[in-house]
Amino acid sequence: TVDWREAAVSEHDYAFQKARLLLGRAPSEARSVMIRTERWKYIHFEGFRPQLFDMETDPEELHDLGDDPAHEETRRALREELFLWFRTRANRTTMSDEEVA
Repeated sequence: TVDWREAAVSEHDYAFQKARLLLGRAPSEARSVMIRTERWKYIHFEGFRPQLFDMETDPEELHDLGDDPAHEETRRALREELFLWFRTRANRTTMSDEEVA
C-alpha cells in the first residue's frame, strides 16, 4: 500500500462551474477525487472513466492514460489506494479512538 507520506489526496467539487452544466451533471454528481504519487496522478470522476497521467514522462498532463489497456494495473492499484484512504481516514479530529473507547 502507499504510505500517506508517499501520496497526496484531494477532492474537487465543480458544482458551481460551467463544466457541470456542459456535462449534464446534478450538483451532487459534480465531484472528483484524486491521488497523486511521485510518478502518477489518478483522478476518479463520478459517472465518467478515470484519468491517469504519468507525471514523470508527461508533467504537463497532456496524455490521458485513463483508458489505455497497458496501464490497467496502475489504475487498479491507485483506485484501491484512493478508496482505502477515504475508507480509513480519521473523520473525528477532536478525539482519538482511544478517548472514544
